[in-house]
Amino acid sequence: MHFQGKLLTADPSILGDPYFHRAVVLIVDQNESCYVGFILNKPLGYSLEEALESVPVQDPLYFGGPVEKDNLFFIHDLGEQVPGSVPITEQWYWGGDFEQITSLLKSPDRPPCFVRFFFGRESDSALARSNGA
Repeated sequence: MHFQGKLLTADPSILGDPYFHRAVVLIVDQNESCYVGFILNKPLGYSLEEALESVPVQDPLYFGGPVEKDNLFFIHDLGEQVPGSVPITEQWYWGGDFEQITSLLKSPDRPPCFVRFFFGRESDSALARSNGA
């Protein structure tokens, strides 16, 4: 079954799971042995600039889920404006040239766009904040 580009929502009965409690997950890639997805509805409470001082972009960061920690991921609708982007659907893309996307976002002529940045597994306190605890 093909799930790339689909949204999955966690059943509210998932108790005690801090990662997927009430999560909405966008599946961005899949192969025969695994799926890659990002949790769309768990903001961490700070911006990209606060996490990476060298990147003056005020866009919020989101808890991506139990993905590779210490990595930054992003999804967007800028397509070929961000070289190296991988299509998820006809409208949505994953990753690409980080310098290019931050340059576009810092520009005073910032194009109207959707971009969401995700960190992998965070500390328990950041996860608790994202769950409203």
